[in-house]
Amino acid sequence: MTAPVDLRPALTALVDHALSVRPEDLPREALEAAKARLTDVVGCALGGIRADGNAGLLDLMLAQGGAGQARVIGTPHRLPAINAAMVNAVFARSFDYEVMTVRYHDELIPSHHAGTTIPTALAAADHVGASGAELLAAIVVGDDLAARLLIASGLDFGQGWDGSSVYSAPGAALAAARLYGLDRDQTIHAIGLTVAQISHTIQDLYDGAMGFKLSQGTAARNALTAVELARAGWVGMTDPLGARFGFFATYTAGCSRPEVLGEALGSAYFAEAHFKRYSSCMATHNGIEAALALYEAHDFDPATIERLTVRVPAARMGNFCNKPFAPRAFPHCDAIFSYTFPVSIALQTGSVQPDAYLRGAEGWAVGQRLTDRATVAPLPEGRIGAEVEIALADGRVLSAANDRLAADPRFGGYDPVIASAKFRGQAEPRHGAARTSDMLASLEAVEAASSVAELAV
Repeated sequence: MTAPVDLRPALTALVDHALSVRPEDLPREALEAAKARLTDVVGCALGGIRADGNAGLLDLMLAQGGAGQARVIGTPHRLPAINAAMVNAVFARSFDYEVMTVRYHDELIPSHHAGTTIPTALAAADHVGASGAELLAAIVVGDDLAARLLIASGLDFGQGWDGSSVYSAPGAALAAARLYGLDRDQTIHAIGLTVAQISHTIQDLYDGAMGFKLSQGTAARNALTAVELARAGWVGMTDPLGARFGFFATYTAGCSRPEVLGEALGSAYFAEAHFKRYSSCMATHNGIEAALALYEAHDFDPATIERLTVRVPAARMGNFCNKPFAPRAFPHCDAIFSYTFPVSIALQTGSVQPDAYLRGAEGWAVGQRLTDRATVAPLPEGRIGAEVEIALADGRVLSAANDRLAADPRFGGYDPVIASAKFRGQAEPRHGAARTSDMLASLEAVEAASSVAELAV
């Protein structure tokens, strides 16, 4: 068990800054990055509406009724803010396409925060009629807390907790607390009440369960519930981060870098920075880009591929993506967390987009064409990234490797043209080109909106 450490001064400093900093005093870079994350997550929610199970979730929430405090993205419906936050977060996670991976200087740490923090902040802002500038400021400080918690401890899948719900929830609570106008003590209570509700394990990813996307939804709902309770007078943990059974001791391997909690507070804002270009688990993206290199460099008929081998670092052989592709009750999850399925799609179509995971769609059939002749093997010691090798019926054996992703934020991976195309690809099938253009324009101008109700999403 991790020894308790008094982190109350660090949390108090974080909260004081988050509640007091004015939008105009935040660095332009942090605000622009928050706007990019907002646009990305909203686009993913628009695309996620059609994923398996999501219509049933929305119907359930509508049947429960309640005040129409916040919108459900991409629909005419409004729900209580806590339920709107949950539904929007589930929608956003559904195709595992949203921005992720915290950048800490030149270190990248796996994460799934924005898909929780942003739907929570958007629902809270909608409920209270906050301005677009206040929404962005709340996103900046909420994501910063989530990132600092992750950096200070490091994600340890071996513990079994799902980081998408663990680290994102306190950050979502801080964002909402700012928007609801909570004071310091109420906000710390809200964070404590949020920590008390953290749940979800990564077993869903091994078992192909719908719970993989529910984790972000309940984290959003629980964070906003905690804020509402704190506003109503509820009291949370005294030291929610450092106590004997607090956040770090219970849900992480321990706070190994406590200094990060106060590092450059007020001048540096840490957040997720890898804007995905492919709809699948990040662990599969090196393999996808290796497959795309083969697709673009060689003339071959995918139907003549007799053998497919995906090689990954030995440490990733135990990852939840390394399981035989055998679709179960929810095959979408089996496919999106698979080393071989998205590589199969990439080799045959030159892209990996959400349509590949919809049962009955052409992409789903395409993806399965190579998985029965695919294997996963370890790379030689010292190699990183992934390698894809295919053996063709004409006797050729072709291979390509990738050890640096095109979207790597350390090398300027964000491309606004690609980001716009990604948003359009998810929104246009349901809303059409003109409506999608209005949505994009609205999000681009979010900082000038007097109320988030003006957003055309």
